[in-house]
Amino acid sequence: ASVGNIECMYAKNNNNTILTLSEQEIVDCSKLNFGCDGGHPFYSFIYAIENGVCLNEEYRYRAIDDLFCLNYRCGKKVTLSSVGGVKEDELILALNEVGPVSVNVGVTDDFAFYAGGIFNGTCTEELNHSVLLVGYGQVQRGNIFQKKSKNHGRNDQSAIQKYGANQTENDDDDILY
Repeated sequence: ASVGNIECMYAKNNNNTILTLSEQEIVDCSKLNFGCDGGHPFYSFIYAIENGVCLNEEYRYRAIDDLFCLNYRCGKKVTLSSVGGVKEDELILALNEVGPVSVNVGVTDDFAFYAGGIFNGTCTEELNHSVLLVGYGQVQRGNIFQKKSKNHGRNDQSAIQKYGANQTENDDDDILY
């Protein structure tokens, strides 16, 4: 989610030039995160501010924790100048004013089998998975937040019901996409 967020901000600030940045570098080199066991977007952003992020073609994704950070091999790096936080009730404003937002969600093991459509499985209060919100819209009486992901759903599109199976009849039908 954090690398996708950096890619979007780069495109927005560089005439829509799209770069694919290295997720593997964050896995290997951002020591405040926990490699393939996850981490927090904030720490990835701090890493990008302090070190920059390599292009994916120079530091390819391998889906393993490497013992060594190999970012010294990279030529061009994309850096961030700052990072900020967004409160949940300000997400729509942030999406409109700034652009995509990295957020954490609480998913359970059944999320591993998600293949598309609206995921409304059980959620957990423990935030354990990061997603990139890129937009919103209407579904019934609630909001849709759209997310593009290489790992979930069909055609890189996915949706998560905001409160999952924990939702009550009084909750809005908010969707994270």
